[in-house]
Amino acid sequence: MVDPASRPIKDEEDDPGIPDTRGRLFACTGIASHGAVTEMRYGLKAWMELVLPYHHGASHLWCIRTPLISGTILIFSFPLHTEVLHISEDMQTVEQKSEADNWGFDFGSITIAVASSGSLIVQITPRSIVAIRSLDATDGDQLRETEILGMDESIGQVAFHSDSPSAAMVLRREDMLQLGFTRFDHNNG
Repeated sequence: MVDPASRPIKDEEDDPGIPDTRGRLFACTGIASHGAVTEMRYGLKAWMELVLPYHHGASHLWCIRTPLISGTILIFSFPLHTEVLHISEDMQTVEQKSEADNWGFDFGSITIAVASSGSLIVQITPRSIVAIRSLDATDGDQLRETEILGMDESIGQVAFHSDSPSAAMVLRREDMLQLGFTRFDHNNG
């Protein structure tokens, strides 16, 4: 999923005293062991600021910025699990996050959709909906809520509303498909 406001950045001679407020666009580039995460740029001073060799076969990638933490969060979905990277604001530090970091993501499942709205991050897996309101490890699970589906249920497709924290989902229940709609409350998950 790409943020509609994202676009390749046009580089020009900028005043170093003025902070960069432009959006960023990241892409998965390359194939298999030659894959990387690349920031797309063009213009007068364009160059690759960050290229990460990433030797895994991710099927989906989400790039989000949230007031919960400075920098950029990259969420990779693999056939059997999810991986999360945090890139610092100055792009000097890249950290791979895990369950031990207590960020609230479901790392043991594939991710089929991710969205953020204000200080809320929503991760949807085939069997759960995870609402994260804090990335502070000291908060623990107090600011994470998970709704787990029954054994005969799964989420197939998800579409997030671009202007509000809500989503439409195709739910598989036994032998039938149902359309579900949910709204995420910033305060109550």
